[in-house]
Amino acid sequence: MRQYEKLWSILKSKGEVSLRADPSIHPRIIQAVRKEKAIDLGWRYMVLENKERYELKEIITGSIIKFHLQAMDYIPRLEDL
Repeated sequence: MRQYEKLWSILKSKGEVSLRADPSIHPRIIQAVRKEKAIDLGWRYMVLENKERYELKEIITGSIIKFHLQAMDYIPRLEDL
């Protein structure tokens, strides 16, 4: 299992997750969670099938990072019409 895969699993199942970490490694954690979202093809296909779209947002307060998946409006492609 990859280091941040478990964090991504919790995030996609619950919609949000918070963690405490040294502020110097916040950029690394944010980048790693974004990468986990990008490589999770099963989740991406499921979201597309349901015509949904989510954006990963993070809020940093001191040493706490709060990640959440924000639902976005689905914009259909020409092939979908």
